[in-house]
Amino acid sequence: MNQEQLTVGGFALIMLVIGGGVVYNWGYGSGLDQTSVNTSAAVVGSMPTPPPPPPPPAFPGDGSSIAPSITSISPTKGKAGAQVTLTGENFTYVSNLILNGTLVSLTDETLKGTVSEKSITFTIPKSDSSSISIQVVNETGPSNTVVFTKN
Repeated sequence: MNQEQLTVGGFALIMLVIGGGVVYNWGYGSGLDQTSVNTSAAVVGSMPTPPPPPPPPAFPGDGSSIAPSITSISPTKGKAGAQVTLTGENFTYVSNLILNGTLVSLTDETLKGTVSEKSITFTIPKSDSSSISIQVVNETGPSNTVVFTKN
C-alpha cells in the first residue's frame, strides 16, 4: 500500500494505491468527506475531478446580501417628530436611511431608529421640505423610495 497526500488552499486529497486499485479521499479542511474507488490499473495516477469550492461566507445575517425593499410606510403624512414605520424585506442589517438624498444613521439621536427583519421605526426629523423621500440601505445598496408628506 502506498499513500500520497496533497493539500492546496484547504482542499485535501489523499490517494491510496492498493494492489491494482486506487482509493481517493478528498474534501475541505480536516474533513475528507468524498471517496472514489478506481479498480482499473489504467486509471492509476489520474485524479478525480474535485468538487467545487464551498461558497464564500455570507454577510452576517444571510438574507442581507439582497437589497432591501420597502412595501409600505405608515403613516404617510404628519409633522416633524412623527413616529414612522417602514415595512418591507431584508431590513435585518440596515443601519442607515437616505432622507431626501442624505445618508443618515438610524443610531442618530434625532431618529431614534429601531430595526427588525421586516420593519424599521424612526422619528421624522425637522426639515424645510414639504415631503421627505425615504430609502433603506444595506451593504447591497438602497431600496426603492417611499415618500412621507409633512402637513
